[in-house]
Formats: sequence, structure tokens, C-alpha cells
Amino acid sequence: MYRFHVDWADPSASDLAGPFAVPVAAFTNACATAPLSRACVPQARTDRRLATVSGRVMHRLAYRNYGTHESLAANMSIAATADPNGQTAPRWYEIRSPGAAAPVVFQQGTYAPDASYRWMGSIAMHRDQNMALGHSKSSAQTSPEIVYTGRLSSDPLGIMQSETAVELPSVGSQFGPGGDPSRWGDYTAMQVDPVDDCTFWYTNQYIPFGG
Repeated sequence: MYRFHVDWADPSASDLAGPFAVPVAAFTNACATAPLSRACVPQARTDRRLATVSGRVMHRLAYRNYGTHESLAANMSIAATADPNGQTAPRWYEIRSPGAAAPVVFQQGTYAPDASYRWMGSIAMHRDQNMALGHSKSSAQTSPEIVYTGRLSSDPLGIMQSETAVELPSVGSQFGPGGDPSRWGDYTAMQVDPVDDCTFWYTNQYIPFGG
């Protein structure tokens, strides 16, 4: 992490400090050695693999100040198995006191409830400290789909609940010429409604037919 101090009275006194390491559980980047934008996610009815854009934190790091503590929610795509180009999954974090001298990983988890590939997630927290994590899901037998999971603040630390799919008609697989058809969902976004600070809104990619 970096700390950026802004001095509005004397801009020349502003400064950027860091990086400060925040130790997390060990992981391997998703599609770590795959070619073409680290693309290893399979889809039905095509050999074209999709990219996870691993090696970086996904959009967006969601900051909250709850009065008693500050929290920063984040996620990234990692390898869910020992195979660096095998099954992928979202690794998520809640970092407490991000502006303090020693930020702490309050909880973390890897969401891989079955053998499907999951990637390109986005996470947020609402007023009651409940979390929602949206991401894409695909396999060699299924086309990419939009799914989400979440947790209540009262749930055991590091655990997300069961996954739910967004129902869309005739979801297809992505392939074909032009640009880089391996890229998918740049970048999904989980947002909290500013009116009630409770409802989650999630944006992601889907295509209604193969192509």
C-alpha cells in the first residue's frame, strides 16, 4: 500500500510514501504462464480461452469508514489449484485500518465452491458491513455467465455464502477475429446504492450468442 498526503494549504508539502507491505495468504496468479493476456479460462463450443488479467487487484478497492474502524475491500484472480493455468478463483480481502502505520488483513478467502473457473470479480461493502462479490464463471461445458455471492457481517470470517447466477437468455461464448477476443469483462463493478447505502448494483459482461 501507499499513503498519499495532500496538503491543500501548501501543495508542495504533499507527499507519497511507501510501498508498505500487507502480508496475505500465499497465492499463485491465475493463468500465470498462459500466453495471450494470460488467457486460460475455457468456454463451451470453442477452444478460445478467456483472460483473467491476473497479477493486479481488480476494480475496485472499496473503502468504508464505519466510525469504529476503516475497511478496504479488494479482490484479485488467483489459481485455485496447484496448476498455475488450471482452475481460477477470486481471492478477496477485507483490510482494516488501511491508513494506519500497520494495516491488517482482517479476513480473506478464496471462492472456489466447485471445479468451474471464476475470475474478473468486484467487491463492495454496505452500511451494515455485509459484502457482495460479483464475478464471471465458465467451464469447458458452459458459456460464461454472471454470478454473485456475499456474506453477512455475522458470518464466520473468510467465508462467502452460496452462489447465485443472474438469469440471462441464450448466453454465448466469445470467439472470433478483431481486437483481443480473449479479454472479458474489463472491468466489472460492484457498487452500493448512494440513496439507501444498502442495495448492491453489479455490472458485468455477457453475450447472447456465440461469436
